[in-house]
Amino acid sequence: MAPSWLRSLLLLLFLVPLTACGGKLRPFSSEEAPQQPIQTPEQNLNERRARSQALRQRMEQERCLRDRPGLEAQMVALRQAELELALVKQDSYRPLPPPEPWDESKESRYRLEDREADWQRYLQRQEDWQRREQSRRASWRSNHQARLQRAQETLNRHVQELRVRRPDLFTGPGSIEFNPEVAQRLRHC
Repeated sequence: MAPSWLRSLLLLLFLVPLTACGGKLRPFSSEEAPQQPIQTPEQNLNERRARSQALRQRMEQERCLRDRPGLEAQMVALRQAELELALVKQDSYRPLPPPEPWDESKESRYRLEDREADWQRYLQRQEDWQRREQSRRASWRSNHQARLQRAQETLNRHVQELRVRRPDLFTGPGSIEFNPEVAQRLRHC
């Protein structure tokens, strides 16, 4: 048997840590706090995945709401540029009306010298009209080509900007048609 002083020391060593807790150690009662079920690693992983998925969805929703006004404006600008290009392509040259044709029956009433003078003036009007028409047509072609190039560059710029911001917006790499599902999600986020 151990001496009494050793028993007292052991009892003291045992009680000091218990009293240091401030007397907060109490027996567990089922009425006080429900017991938390222990999660398996698989349940823990599924819970983390669900939280991660919810976070991704919330971030995507916020991004969509933040980006939607600018993207919609760019989509409208792209369609306007496409329409402008189509209009420029449809534009065609309209020649000036030629001089009135030579009217032999009208000219037969005049003297031969007058008819010859009228004929020379008619030939000169025809030649002037052809010269003006060639110059005008060349100028129109040059102007039309420049307008066509500007319209195509504007369209390409809008497409490029949208491809950088939302590459999934188009149906394919070379297409300017919007993917209907992506456009719908963008409009209704």
